[in-house]
Amino acid sequence: MDERITQEKAAHVAQQDALMREMSKTIARRIERVLFEREMSHKDFARLVGHSQGEVSRWLHGTHNFTLSTLASISIALGTNVLEP
Repeated sequence: MDERITQEKAAHVAQQDALMREMSKTIARRIERVLFEREMSHKDFARLVGHSQGEVSRWLHGTHNFTLSTLASISIALGTNVLEP
């Protein structure tokens, strides 16, 4: 493969990774805000969405690569779309 194309691909992947991390952190902050407003513990939230506290902890650290299915499940459980500000 052409060296220029390889460098462009690497730059694209780096940008994509950075954007994904930023998006995950934004979603995590939105979830945290809802939990705070509802005075809901992480333990209660984990039970509500049917996941372990460890999994919820990974979500809320902002490094988790959320699936659309997980985001839909969280949004339904919290009664708010976590993708919207």
